[in-house]
Amino acid sequence: SRRITADGKRRGGVAVCFPQKLHLMLDQIEADGLAPVISWQPHGRAFKIHRPREFVEHVMPKYFRQTKLTSFQRQLNLYGFSRLTRNADNGAYYHELFLKGRPKIGLKMTRTKVKGTGFKAASSPDSEPDFYAMKPVAPPPKFSASSSVDTPHLDSDDGSGAGKTS
Repeated sequence: SRRITADGKRRGGVAVCFPQKLHLMLDQIEADGLAPVISWQPHGRAFKIHRPREFVEHVMPKYFRQTKLTSFQRQLNLYGFSRLTRNADNGAYYHELFLKGRPKIGLKMTRTKVKGTGFKAASSPDSEPDFYAMKPVAPPPKFSASSSVDTPHLDSDDGSGAGKTS
């Protein structure tokens, strides 16, 4: 499908980048009751495809142009997602800029232009993050137009827990 620009002309390319579509899909999936197929992990730092066959047949056609799980996985790899291989997160995908309730952070994600080498990188479970040892991702605070002017200063916490010391 083609994107329509502000001047009404059709242009090639995508209107919404893959990470944004993925984030929207994960939020909608929960609302649609399809969390048994694909969902955020409890900590909000990764997502997992629980039922690959149902994901390909029922979810992918609704949100993506890909029709094969391998094509979807390639997009994840091109955007820098890593696959976890241990504990409850085994098989889940994560990216430091892809957090539940924080879609704007994902806008900073960039797609790699280099094609794969055909070789899979070896997994390194010892170097994988343990998201269960971190506090869960909290959604950003919501502000209303009626908020008082003397709202306390908020730090630039992006919910990732990075840079925080306990």
